[in-house]
Amino acid sequence: MDIIDDRGRINQQYANPSLRDNEWIVTNEIDRAQIEKKGLIILGIRRFAKSVLEASYVAHGATFDENSQNIISGLNAPDIKLITDKIDKGLNYLPEAWRWQ
Repeated sequence: MDIIDDRGRINQQYANPSLRDNEWIVTNEIDRAQIEKKGLIILGIRRFAKSVLEASYVAHGATFDENSQNIISGLNAPDIKLITDKIDKGLNYLPEAWRWQ
């Protein structure tokens, strides 16, 4: 989650974020796409947390689906790096029980 420190700077902190309608809707659509075996394109606006949702979804597959192949695509290198950095950070902080041996 983004927090504002004592100096007014925005920093990231590991915490359980608030569940907003946007995340609820996207999560339901991801589930529906899986059930219907269809693709899903996620477009959005600022403050929508697209990269966080995408990184979480890919990291979940990489963690729990053995032999999964996870593909990250984007319009430019900075967008792709934003997602892959979040995936790296999340996978490096997995609880021991969830790590591949």
